[in-house]
Amino acid sequence: MIGCVLAWLGAAVFAYLETAAFLWFLELLPDVIQYGYDEAAGYNLYLAEDFWQARVLLALFGVPLIATLALAVRSTIKLRRQGKKHEHPISDQR
Repeated sequence: MIGCVLAWLGAAVFAYLETAAFLWFLELLPDVIQYGYDEAAGYNLYLAEDFWQARVLLALFGVPLIATLALAVRSTIKLRRQGKKHEHPISDQR
């Protein structure tokens, strides 16, 4: 049971980090579309670096998010099966 809770907690942490990176990516996207991100320009150099960092963070947090979600779902299914295995039918003996 503790493993299941930890797996869901890990998935929640990575989901939060992935959401923060995605919102940063969406914040930068209109400027990148409007101005481009030519690395030879001054302002656009910082925009290009931030945009690259946002894309890298999306990829870096996405992989463990998928892994922890799969682990959490698998541990939940396993926990439910164990609970059903130990369930005793209610006898109606009076």
